[in-house]
Amino acid sequence: MKRTHHHTNIHRFTRRGPTGTLCLATLLAAVAARTAQANSSLNPTDPALGYNAFVESNLTGEGGHSEGPVALGGNLTVTGNGYNPVFGNPAPGFTYKAPGDSTVAGLVIGGKITSLVNQIGINQPSYIKLGDPTGYQIWATDQNGYPMNTRITPTGTGRDGNPNILLNVRESAASVTGPSGINFTDAFSTMAAYSQQMANWAVTYSPPSWHNQVTLPLASSGVSVFTLTTAELSAVTLGFSQTPNAQHPVVLNVDSSASSTFNVRFTGLGDTAGSYILLNFYNANGTLTWNNAGDSMDGTLFAPTATVDKENSNNLNGQLIAENFTQNGGELHYHPFSAALPLTSVPEPRAFALTAGVGLLGFGLWRKSRAKL
Repeated sequence: MKRTHHHTNIHRFTRRGPTGTLCLATLLAAVAARTAQANSSLNPTDPALGYNAFVESNLTGEGGHSEGPVALGGNLTVTGNGYNPVFGNPAPGFTYKAPGDSTVAGLVIGGKITSLVNQIGINQPSYIKLGDPTGYQIWATDQNGYPMNTRITPTGTGRDGNPNILLNVRESAASVTGPSGINFTDAFSTMAAYSQQMANWAVTYSPPSWHNQVTLPLASSGVSVFTLTTAELSAVTLGFSQTPNAQHPVVLNVDSSASSTFNVRFTGLGDTAGSYILLNFYNANGTLTWNNAGDSMDGTLFAPTATVDKENSNNLNGQLIAENFTQNGGELHYHPFSAALPLTSVPEPRAFALTAGVGLLGFGLWRKSRAKL
């Protein structure tokens, strides 16, 4: 699914209407003030709520696993070698709970389970949310009617049916199918806007070439921004003049317009540095394939408008944020992006609709006042 971005040029009307009538310029200024607050300090992954993998639509697991919590707005399909039984574990610092719950939601499936070939064990205390349980049965009591740790099995296979999803806590069937509280559409709309903002930032440094090993100098304070293509990213081993941290985060704006296949190589970094590096695939709208030629990625793979296909056994030390995601090998390690960036806040669509509605009302009043002149 591709997003189409519409840009509207709003011309300011300077003619003042009759006394008591709001002029359009004033209303539009109010709309603008409501829909953006400049000079904010925001984490662009905040809408992902701390999930290790946060996917707007569908997730396909063909191999590997996620060591942290996972949320998807569409369907879960587990095929091939399946997912190892640490899928959707909550991790230190993860706090998201669905409305009314007292336990974190480690695995959220907004749609249904379309295929399951192995047991998915959520080893830490965590709830699951399943939007559509069609084809599966939820068991919260044993054969004697006593409470037991919740499990989900294919319909007709009984409590001990395989494959299954096995929780380490007791969660009622009503809770499993209850609301997750996550609006994936709003979250991804906001992150897509953040992605475009970051893409327009001035670069900190451009090396003579992106080949062999390149050491990128970080700014003395604040975010350092570098722009390169997927081909350049695949051809270079990246190092930094100092290890990125909360005061010195890094944004790599990656242009995928010429190629949708890439790999990565970093040097001199530990896994934890991934919390302060963000790879922003700002114009990836189709399928973005991470192939098997490189190494592990220290950083968040931020592609809110793309389908990401991970076809390698390397690890991701950060978050995975994508419209759709296929994982065929390797591990997702829980190192959520943890730096504030100078972004402009984006309104919730409902709030924008409200203020835009006021603006349209003002426009109607302005038209009516002009007709009387």
